[in-house]
Amino acid sequence: MEISMHEEIRRGLKLFNEGKDEEILELIKDFEKQDDITPHDIHWFKFLKATLLFFMGRFPESLKIAEEEYQESLRQKKSLFVADFLVIKWSSFLLLARAPELWEDVLYCEKLLKSIEEETSSEYNLREAWVLYMKGYYLLWEGVLDDALRSAEKALEILEGYDIFSYILSFILFLIGFIYTTKGELDLALKAHNESLTLTQGSTMIFKILNATSHNNIGKILFQKGEPDTAIEHYERSLKIWEQYTFPMVYIWVGINYNDLINAYTYKKSPEKANECLDRFRKFLETKKISEDIYWYRFSKAKILKSSSRIRNRAEAEKILKELIKGHDTLVKSGTPGIADEFTVAVIELCDYYIQELKLTQDLEILDDIEPYLERLLKESERTNSYLEQAHTYLLKGQLALLQINMGEARKYLTKAQHIAEEHDLQLLARTISREHDKLLEQLDKWENLEGKKSTISERMELASLEKTMDTMQKMRALDPPELVNEQPVLLLIIGQDGVPYFNHSFIEGWDDQDLFSGFMSAFNSFSSEFFSKSIDRIKIDENIILFLPVESFMVCYVIKGQSYPALLKLTRFSDAIKWKPKIWKALNKAVKTSEMLDLNNPFALGEVVNEIFKLK
Repeated sequence: MEISMHEEIRRGLKLFNEGKDEEILELIKDFEKQDDITPHDIHWFKFLKATLLFFMGRFPESLKIAEEEYQESLRQKKSLFVADFLVIKWSSFLLLARAPELWEDVLYCEKLLKSIEEETSSEYNLREAWVLYMKGYYLLWEGVLDDALRSAEKALEILEGYDIFSYILSFILFLIGFIYTTKGELDLALKAHNESLTLTQGSTMIFKILNATSHNNIGKILFQKGEPDTAIEHYERSLKIWEQYTFPMVYIWVGINYNDLINAYTYKKSPEKANECLDRFRKFLETKKISEDIYWYRFSKAKILKSSSRIRNRAEAEKILKELIKGHDTLVKSGTPGIADEFTVAVIELCDYYIQELKLTQDLEILDDIEPYLERLLKESERTNSYLEQAHTYLLKGQLALLQINMGEARKYLTKAQHIAEEHDLQLLARTISREHDKLLEQLDKWENLEGKKSTISERMELASLEKTMDTMQKMRALDPPELVNEQPVLLLIIGQDGVPYFNHSFIEGWDDQDLFSGFMSAFNSFSSEFFSKSIDRIKIDENIILFLPVESFMVCYVIKGQSYPALLKLTRFSDAIKWKPKIWKALNKAVKTSEMLDLNNPFALGEVVNEIFKLK
C-alpha cells in the first residue's frame, strides 16, 4: 500500500530496509537544505529523522523531535500524525523501561483514530498498525496474552502491506516470539524470533540490539528444548554484540548472557567452562570499570557455588542469594523497585537450593525456610502481573504440601494454579497442572501407603514431580503437557447449594448407578463449601472423576472417565451458556421455586447447548 510522501523521504525509509544507514544520513542533510517543502513533507521528514536518531541510539535527540511533533499534531488535531510520533516516543520509552507511562496516550490516540472517517484508507490502516503494536506490548505486561497476540498479529498483517515500513516487522515478530515464549509454545516462539533475525539488517545500534536479544531468546528456547550446545552458540552471538556498547542497559544484558552460559555449562556438568565464563564476565567488568557487586555477576557466582558438592560453597551461594533478595526489598521500600525478573530468579534459585538440601537431609523442617520465599514470590508476581510465575508457585506449593501428605492443601493449591493459568491464556501450563491433579487423584492409595510407612522424602519428591516443576520454573526444561484425549462422558448435572438436583442427564444409555450417585451426593455435602469457593474443582469416586464449577447459586457437575482438562473446557462453556442464555437461566431459577426437574427438551435451549458442547448424536 502507498502512503503519500515526498519521493526522497520514501527512498530514505527504503534505505532502512536495506541497512544503508550512512546513505540515510546524507539524504537527511540534503533534504534539510531544501526550501520548498510542504508541511506534509516536513512531517515525514521529521519522522524519518527521529526514527534514524532512535536507531542510532541517540535517544534524547530522537525523543525531543518526537515529543515536539506529537504535541504539535495534537494542537493541530492531525490525528494521523499523532500516531506516527507516539510510536517513536513509545519505542524510546520501551528501551528505558517506561513504556507503561504512555498507556493513556495510546488509548487517546486510538480514540482519535476511531473518530476519523477514512477508516478504509491506507493512511488510516498504517496508524492503526502503530496502535496495535503498542497495545500488544501493554497487553503482554498486563498478562492478557491471547489479546496481546491478536493485537501483534493484526499489526504484522497490516504492516506487511507497506514495503517502506518493513523494517518494523522485526520488532513485531520479536514481540510475538516473546508472547509465545510466555505461553510455553516454544516452537512458535522460535519461528517468530528466527524470522525477526532475518529482518534485522544494518549497522544501527537498535537493529544490533534487537538481533542480540533475539539470539538470547532463541538460546533460551533451545536450552529448554534440550539443545544446550546450540543454545550456547546463540548466547555467545548475543554477548558479542552487547559487549560492543556501554550504556547502562548493556551491563544487564551482558550479565544475563553470561548467566545463561553458566547455566548451560552447569547443566552439562562442565564446571571448568562455567568458571571460565565467570572469569570472562569479571574481566569485562574490570575493563568497563564496573564493580563486581552488580546483580548478575553475584547471581552467576552463586549459581556456580550452588552446583558445588562442598558444603562451604553451597552455604556461600545461599548467603549471596539472600543478599540479592534483600537488596531488591531495599529498592522497593525506597520507592525505586528493581527489575522484577531479578528478584524472581533469585527467589526461585534459593528455593531450589533448599529443595536440594531437603533431598540430601530428608528433613521436612526445611520447608519452613521455603514457605516465606514462596509467599514473597506470590506477592511480587501479583504486583507485576506475572501470572506464569503465580501459577507455577501455586503448583510448587501444592507439591510441597504433598511431601507433608497434606492432600487437602495440595488439591487446593493445584486448583488455584490451574485457575490462574486458564484465566491468563497459559493453556499449556493449565494442561500440565491438570495432569498433575489427575495423577494425584489416581495415586491417592500410594500417598496413603507412604503416609502409613516411613517413606523417604526422595520417594515423595519423585511421586510429586517436584524436581520437574523446579526445572521448569528455572527455564531448564520446556513444559510437557499431555496430548488432549477426549474424556468418556458419564453424567451431567445442575444442582443447587442445598444439593437439590435440577437437571440430570446421563450420557450412557440405561445408566442407573445408584452407588455412584449416592457417593457423589455424599461428597457434595462434605465439600460443597470448597466447591463453591473454587478451592477444589474435582474429586474421584471409583473409576469416575467428578468435575465441579459454580455458577452463582448453582453448581454444574460433569462425571467422566479419562482426562480432566478437555472435560473442564466443555464444562466451562456449558456453565457460561446456561448463565448467559436467558431461557435457560430463567427456567433454572423457576425450577428452584417449583422443584421442577429440567431435561433436554425443557427448555429446548438447554438441549441445544448440551448437544452442541458435548456432541451428542
